[in-house]
Amino acid sequence: MGRKALTNEQQFQDYCGTTFAAKMLNLSVGTVQSLVEKNQLQAWKTMGGHRRISMQSVKDYQRRMQTGMASVQNAISILWIQNDAEARKRLTLQLGRWNIQVHIEWAANPFEALLLLPTSSTSIIVYETMSSDSNSLDWIRQMQSQPRFKSLSFIIIADRLPSEEEKANHPIDKVLWVHKSIDMAWLRGYCDALLASRSSGMHIS
Repeated sequence: MGRKALTNEQQFQDYCGTTFAAKMLNLSVGTVQSLVEKNQLQAWKTMGGHRRISMQSVKDYQRRMQTGMASVQNAISILWIQNDAEARKRLTLQLGRWNIQVHIEWAANPFEALLLLPTSSTSIIVYETMSSDSNSLDWIRQMQSQPRFKSLSFIIIADRLPSEEEKANHPIDKVLWVHKSIDMAWLRGYCDALLASRSSGMHIS
């Protein structure tokens, strides 16, 4: 049997458009569309191709976000930009051995990371790149220029670290540079310090 047709009144009460959902969640329209595609928001399409999003799923998502924000003080959330599947598996196992709560999200590239950030509670961005070229530096600087991302910590793993001249031409701060590979014991210590700084109200860099 096909879906029972909704009356206009039911549609108004139970569903909303993408723009309205974006305003309710304080997210961009593109991010809401991404949430629909990932089935984190329930939606259907009208005959004209417009998305109608379940108001209940919007409210449920708001609740999940509020719960996540309440628990973020006791957890570290890392958004790791790494496109190697085997490396991801290895790092996930290593992070799982820590006796602190760590949530890990993966992005294949900086663009994908930007799509994930508005719907995550990221504390640290780890960016693995072949070199500290101007594109990488520009991306970091642009991220830091946005108020909503100012609290993020950046760890950049690069085969070649930026020269003093590059740093002068592309000034950025609050970024930790790591050459070629990251020492997981050091990262664990950094995460411990970040959790401690939250409790004391101090900032680490």
